[in-house]
Amino acid sequence: MHSRAGAAVLTAILLLMTGCAAAESFGSDKRIRTVVQTDFFSPGQPLPAPLQLPDVTGQFGTPPKVAAGVGPAPSEPTRDYITVGTGQRVIPGTRPQVRYVQTDWKTGAVSHDSWAAGIPSEILPLNDDNLNIISFLDGVEIGSRIELINPTGNGDASVYVIDIIAQAKQPK
Repeated sequence: MHSRAGAAVLTAILLLMTGCAAAESFGSDKRIRTVVQTDFFSPGQPLPAPLQLPDVTGQFGTPPKVAAGVGPAPSEPTRDYITVGTGQRVIPGTRPQVRYVQTDWKTGAVSHDSWAAGIPSEILPLNDDNLNIISFLDGVEIGSRIELINPTGNGDASVYVIDIIAQAKQPK
């Protein structure tokens, strides 16, 4: 196992044994999955099905279309890059300027759409539903489009597709 292929196999085995899922790359659109902590599984026990996030069409700066989720929503907040920006990273402890769409996991119904409302730039509001996801913007590159899933209970969640436009002008 001194070859690169052997090293890749060994790395995959170690990741599975430690309960971490590796980051994936999805071709030229730079879509990547963040590392997700999973439970440890005994030998012979089936692994859970991979999390299937709602499909999102559109690139940074254009109105996204968000499909309804498939199956139960994740039980923990989840972040996924759709495109990775090239700007500075969001300063931890601040709320950046964004444009976003918020939908319901189960139905795909839109509850907020910056583009449809004609809002060129805004800050995510601070209320109980958003408190869990604000910290997921820390360190994200300006110019990125991310998908955030915020569980609301009963197998449902809010789905946010967020374009990070500019660094914050005010603290969280």
